[in-house]
Amino acid sequence: MIRGDQALATLAKCSLFSGIPAPTLASIVPLLNSSQVAAGDPVFLENEPSDQVFFIHAGEVEILGRGAHQQQKVLSRLRVFGPGEQFSEFSVLANTPHSSSAFAVSDCEILTLDAVSFRKVLHALPRAAENLARRLG
Repeated sequence: MIRGDQALATLAKCSLFSGIPAPTLASIVPLLNSSQVAAGDPVFLENEPSDQVFFIHAGEVEILGRGAHQQQKVLSRLRVFGPGEQFSEFSVLANTPHSSSAFAVSDCEILTLDAVSFRKVLHALPRAAENLARRLG
């Protein structure tokens, strides 16, 4: 299980929370849930609801998808995320099902923030919303 101080350190590494002071980030920690995902197990599957944002504390997660041509039958690796990175925030904001699948490459410890709490955090922390907008480019 991930302790509060460890969760805070993970959030501080995430680009979403860049430039946000630790005392402010500490207010998010009680909203988080933690889970362990064994290597090879799914974090989520394509077409499942996007109802949480994921923050990797330990391990790696690969995103597998069909690319630009959703008719492809073979999944290809789109991205790998590691400690201190977040993913699924765009699907949560768009309120759309996952367009890809995520699998643990190695044993992982993951923090999650549910969609309602994520939206509240973005509203309460304009800097986080700005960081997210920069990623949208």
